[in-house]
Amino acid sequence: MKARAFTMAEVLITLGIIGIVAAMTLPTILENVRQRQWAEREWSTAFKITQAMDKMRALDLLNGSYASTDEFV
Repeated sequence: MKARAFTMAEVLITLGIIGIVAAMTLPTILENVRQRQWAEREWSTAFKITQAMDKMRALDLLNGSYASTDEFV
């Protein structure tokens, strides 16, 4: 029985096509990753600001007023 295999040309053409498709899609994939990372940092910053404001309100309830810069000098 004769073994059937791919020729070198078929393998190289297939790898070339895969390389072209990868080169075309990679920038889009990387941009999506960057946008997702940016959104996560944005959400994290907004959450930290919200926490700081909540702490400030809690201190206001304890002290009766917001701290001013005169109190730190």
